[in-house]
Amino acid sequence: MLAALRESECEVTFTKVNGDTRVMKCTLNMDIIPSNKMPKGDDTPELREGLDSILKAIRVFDTGLEDWRSFKVETVKNFVKS
Repeated sequence: MLAALRESECEVTFTKVNGDTRVMKCTLNMDIIPSNKMPKGDDTPELREGLDSILKAIRVFDTGLEDWRSFKVETVKNFVKS
């Protein structure tokens, strides 16, 4: 998933914490993310890679909402690379 997200926009269907299903178009491709939404602060590997190993979640840029969101890997129902 991380490799696909770094290459292009992907569509992820997952279960939110409240039990709702969400479909999100998202990316980790820095060419797609607007410059004013680029990560700020520490340039840690976790931030660059989008992976939160403690929460087992992937932090991504939601291209629809134009903001950063995350989803837990274990709750993913469908993943499609665009």
